[in-house]
Amino acid sequence: MKLDSASLVWGLIFLALAAFGLWVGTGNQVNWARVSIVAPLLLIAVGVLGLVLQRSSSRSSRRKNPRPSRKDRS
Repeated sequence: MKLDSASLVWGLIFLALAAFGLWVGTGNQVNWARVSIVAPLLLIAVGVLGLVLQRSSSRSSRRKNPRPSRKDRS
């Protein structure tokens, strides 16, 4: 099964936005000082996760479909 890292990253971002909306929708106070610290860190962490998953995905596909050598190309 191939993992689509872009869909996973966007899904995590929208999940965080939905959780924030739920938090505000239930009448809880938003600590904007904390949000201004946590939000960028969360976006960086999700971006790094996406890069790691993309890199591991491309490595596994290279192992399954190796490039032909120069001898095979001719």
